[in-house]
Amino acid sequence: GFRATRYFFDIWRQVRYGLVLGIAGTLGTVLARLNDLVVSRYFGTEGYAVYSAGLTDIPFLQFYTQSLAVVSLGQFALMEKQKNWEGIRRLWDRILTSLYCATIPMVIVLVAVAKPLVLLMFTPAYVDAVPIFQINSLVKLQMLWNATLVLRALGRNDVTFWVNLGHLIVAPFLFYVLLKEYGLVGVISGNLLIMMSLRLTQLAILNRVCGLRLRYFTTPREMYSFYRECAMTGRAWLDKYTLIRK
Repeated sequence: GFRATRYFFDIWRQVRYGLVLGIAGTLGTVLARLNDLVVSRYFGTEGYAVYSAGLTDIPFLQFYTQSLAVVSLGQFALMEKQKNWEGIRRLWDRILTSLYCATIPMVIVLVAVAKPLVLLMFTPAYVDAVPIFQINSLVKLQMLWNATLVLRALGRNDVTFWVNLGHLIVAPFLFYVLLKEYGLVGVISGNLLIMMSLRLTQLAILNRVCGLRLRYFTTPREMYSFYRECAMTGRAWLDKYTLIRK
């Protein structure tokens, strides 16, 4: 028969999936950069330089979360195909715990060392970038709730699209109000509110429309178990490496 039927089955559904995902991703990218654009519009060259210094990223967490996303998306999709909802919840819980264990300590460290780090990288002339760097570090907490992975596996990119669009409409007004009241710190605080609200809203709608009841928080006991497992794995690798060297 026609060979293309092997590869182009249900093609319009695939095209629709890709279009909605692509547009939703574009809206999300614009939303993430909107604070930067607002500062360039209202604060001039000097203000933008200070703000850009505060936005300097140390992408350890991004590397970790991206690697998790690559591995877990396929697992979520497979479980959805099998209608294994309990498996999806268990995998979400494990990912959530690992993200808590990686993100919270890193954010605490970045906030604590913000001033000496900014002064080291940009000299004392950019001391005003310190609170911006600290608040931008707090923005990384939104990585804890990556409901987009499950929404993609469930084929519900429309949820991501509408949530991103709604926040993109609200964000300029919020930024304008906060910048008039608090200046550069107001803009980055508005970005923190928008990005946290974005992720939490996606998760809340996911739980409502799909009934998965995915968790928002992990427990200290689960975090302890995760750290213990990592320590044991690291020790096993160290013992293996020492044995090979001998």
